[in-house]
Amino acid sequence: MKRNLITYEVLDSTNSEAQRIISAGSISGEFIVSAGFQHHGRGHSTNRWVSEPGRNLLMSWVVFPAFLSVNQQFQLSKAVSLAITDMLESFSVHCRIKWPNDIVCDSGKIGGILIENSLQGGEIRHSIIGIGLNIDQQVFPLFPRPAASLTNETGKSHDPVEVRDSLIRYLIRWYEKLKGGEKGSIDTAYLSRLFRLNESSVFIDGSGEFTGVISGVNETGELLVRRDGNIHTFGFHEIKMC
Repeated sequence: MKRNLITYEVLDSTNSEAQRIISAGSISGEFIVSAGFQHHGRGHSTNRWVSEPGRNLLMSWVVFPAFLSVNQQFQLSKAVSLAITDMLESFSVHCRIKWPNDIVCDSGKIGGILIENSLQGGEIRHSIIGIGLNIDQQVFPLFPRPAASLTNETGKSHDPVEVRDSLIRYLIRWYEKLKGGEKGSIDTAYLSRLFRLNESSVFIDGSGEFTGVISGVNETGELLVRRDGNIHTFGFHEIKMC
């Protein structure tokens, strides 16, 4: 994988650069784009990913998961989330997966995932997996909600490049499990780390605020919430946890 690692000091966005490389056809097969700083880093929907230069992990991994159908594409998000949480746990950092694409610790959000899939018919042509992780940054004045970092959680300084290289190993491990058809073990591990699973929480949907309990995630990645004795399904943008 190292020979397909492309690094930059500064980029607009690693996902955007990955797309440019794909469009140019200059690399065949899987590759990774990594940057020390992004001036137009993107999060889910219209959100921005903001970080201090040289202090965090900013990367995009391009894969070609032809073995997944379009309806199974959330399995890729599960595998990536598990790779990140495994890597953080190796530093003794307790974390959870907050549906649909955040990684959180007790003190706040430590990372996020942005997966952009190119679809053709019923197949996934390629996937650009954007990952942002707070590594050595210690204050977050521009974050709209509490944030965490590996340094803050462990009390030790960490090199983002070394953490990136460690994460790549975990990504490959979980991607191979996905490719090998180990769906059951991936689903079980994902549920075991799902934030607020089986806990009463307050949500907001199109009708307003309500109290419900997360009971899981279905095959297509929709959140399952038990409310008034019934299970309701919610897609991205349809629900927000307070």
